[in-house]
Amino acid sequence: MPVVLAVLNSLDPAIIYRYAKEAPPFLFTFVKATLALAFVSILVVLSGVHLEISPSYAVFLATLSGILGPGVGDATYTRSIQLLGGSLAVVVGFTYIFFAQGLSALILHEAVGFNAVIGAILAFTGVTVTSLDRRRGIYSLKGLIYALIAAICWSLAVVLVKAVQEYFNALLLAFLRITSALLTMPLISTIYGERKTFTKGFFVAATISGVLGWGVGMILYIQSVYLLGISVTTIALALTPVLSQITTKVISREKASLNVFIGALLVTLGITLQVFH
Repeated sequence: MPVVLAVLNSLDPAIIYRYAKEAPPFLFTFVKATLALAFVSILVVLSGVHLEISPSYAVFLATLSGILGPGVGDATYTRSIQLLGGSLAVVVGFTYIFFAQGLSALILHEAVGFNAVIGAILAFTGVTVTSLDRRRGIYSLKGLIYALIAAICWSLAVVLVKAVQEYFNALLLAFLRITSALLTMPLISTIYGERKTFTKGFFVAATISGVLGWGVGMILYIQSVYLLGISVTTIALALTPVLSQITTKVISREKASLNVFIGALLVTLGITLQVFH
């Protein structure tokens, strides 16, 4: 299950960079959420899941998790992919695990071990290495900022998911998070003044990313955390930056340099180390 999740996550950078490079990111996320919600709604009906009454604060936290993670997090990640290319954006974006660890220690009082500190140093060294790739020239500062915003939003969302796990099963939590993102993205898109431009590639990317990345991926992610725990799930997610170097080369024909690949390996090693603190 976690390995499948890592493979699905590795598709996003390649698919978005090839088919939705010019797509307005918040509008793209809205369409992706619409397709994902249709898929998850079918699963909810087929599974016969009954909506149970949960505490209002749990619903609020789950909703906020959806707005931050699948919503703002994925939209800014999409923009970073457009500006930096998939191979670098995924390396920077997946440092979110370290932000999540810090927030967990601060908010949930989880211990931070020595391995976690070393892992964080390795991961951010990896990001630095990829950023020094001279063949590509100077990377867009905006792209790096968007990727870091995505990492912070995802980390906040993960902490919130962990806080409400006892109140929702995986399917209902996925449904609620996707719905939250769907309802807020049009507002943010309007505020940013995004142009409503649609192409065939836009819908190809939104369909693949929405149905597989969100529809299947989000359910697998939540279920994996429930059944296997955060540590095992995180180990699998650590494979994503490396797998993405392959998918971006095959699907989007992006030429990832040795610097980017080495950086991805350092990030993966850092993430793996922090699991064993």
